[in-house]
Amino acid sequence: MYALWLVVCYKANDINSVVWAYAVEIIAVSVAMIGFFYNAGYVFGQPKPWHSLFFSMIGAMLCVMCIADERYFGMQLIFISTALMFMYYTWVIIQNMGKKPQKVQPLWTMASTGSDKKFRGMIHGIFYLFCQQTANFTPAARRRLRFRRRLYGRCGSSRSHFSTGS
Repeated sequence: MYALWLVVCYKANDINSVVWAYAVEIIAVSVAMIGFFYNAGYVFGQPKPWHSLFFSMIGAMLCVMCIADERYFGMQLIFISTALMFMYYTWVIIQNMGKKPQKVQPLWTMASTGSDKKFRGMIHGIFYLFCQQTANFTPAARRRLRFRRRLYGRCGSSRSHFSTGS
C-alpha cells in the first residue's frame, strides 16, 4: 500500500514546483515502509530490535507531522493509524528488550529437517481442534479421523487425540 502511495504521490505532484509541499509526505511514507520492513523481521525469525525501534519512532513522528498538513481526511486517518501502530510496536519492543528470546523453529522448516513426525502431529492436532468445533460428526468424518489415526499413528503422544467415541 505504501509503495503504491509513493508512486501516486509523485504522479500527483510531479508538476508542482514547490517540492516541500509534498516532500514531508514522501519522506514519512518511505520511513513507514522501512519501519514495517524491520518490524516484519520478527515474524520471519530475523529481528533487528534497534533498527525496528529507530524506524518505528521516526515513522511515528513523521506521520504525526503529516497530520498537520492539509490532506484528505482518509489520508489523515491512515497517517494517524500508522503513527499509532508504530507507537504500539515501539512499546512492545521496549517491553520485550530484556527478555531472552526463545529459540523457535519456523513451521516451514519442520518438515524438511527430519522432524516430520512432530510436523504431522502438529498438523493433525490443528485438524483435531477444527473438528472439535463442529458439534455433529458425520459418519464420513468419523471414517476420515479413524483413517488418519491409522495412517499416522499417535505421532509420539502418550494418548490419542483422535478418539471418535464409537
